Amino acid sequence: ITSLGSDVSLTVSTIVVEEGGSLEVLSDPNDHDSKILIEIEGALDSTVDPEQTMVGILALGGNLTIVGNSVARKMVTLHSAATSGSTQMEVSGDVTNIFRPGDELILPDTQSGL
Repeated sequence: ITSLGSDVSLTVSTIVVEEGGSLEVLSDPNDHDSKILIEIEGALDSTVDPEQTMVGILALGGNLTIVGNSVARKMVTLHSAATSGSTQMEVSGDVTNIFRPGDELILPDTQSGL
């Protein structure tokens, strides 16, 4: 999967790379505007899938290569909890040189024991 100067979007529940197979997700190092988005849709269900192998990208003996443009900093710590409907978030530390207007922020689920 390569962007080749335009955005690429793929929505799946599972991608499986089996033995002998390969998947490469490669961004152009000279193109900082095009994006490759692989969105995983689906919820883990430990009753139906106790090994949690039915949702996500799985390399089961195959080769998986993901190469993207470097990101200065990938994560920051929230100063306080983000609540549903909030229009602002306060983070710990200075992020003025890390994030730009229009950047997409992803807040992962932090529940345990799912």
